[in-house]
Amino acid sequence: MKSTKKSIKNSNLINQKGLKKVNPKHDYKAEYTRLFPTKMSSSNFLSFYTLHVLAKQNRPLYGKEILAFLQDTIGSAVWKPSHGTLYPILNKLTANNLIENIKIEEDKKYYAITELGREELEIKMREFKPMIIESYKFFSKLIEEIYGFNEDQNDTTIS
Repeated sequence: MKSTKKSIKNSNLINQKGLKKVNPKHDYKAEYTRLFPTKMSSSNFLSFYTLHVLAKQNRPLYGKEILAFLQDTIGSAVWKPSHGTLYPILNKLTANNLIENIKIEEDKKYYAITELGREELEIKMREFKPMIIESYKFFSKLIEEIYGFNEDQNDTTIS
């Protein structure tokens, strides 16, 4: 009973302040604009990055290796996608013939980029480049404005 009273109280507070209630089930893209300049979802980025890693390594890799490349590049403190995030993306890339399964070891699925995947990567590189550059500029300006730190400084600790 207490939780009901508490939720009613919070609801009334929102109504009293004239704040808009946020429906957690809303369609994000349809109702709100994004705060940051990057208009790339994490799954789109992970698909793009997976194609990039497979092309750059130029050899078949298994899922854990792809995640390791991502964590080495970005750092696990920033974003650490799980196997449960990556494997559906690998399945989708495989279904779209952008990558293929190659069986090297009995208990591991290895993935290699296809020629179609290389073509898709080139298209995505051109498509995502302006978004990535704008995001870089946005966050660089934000860090400089808030913390007084700019990219010319070698000290990466921001106080």
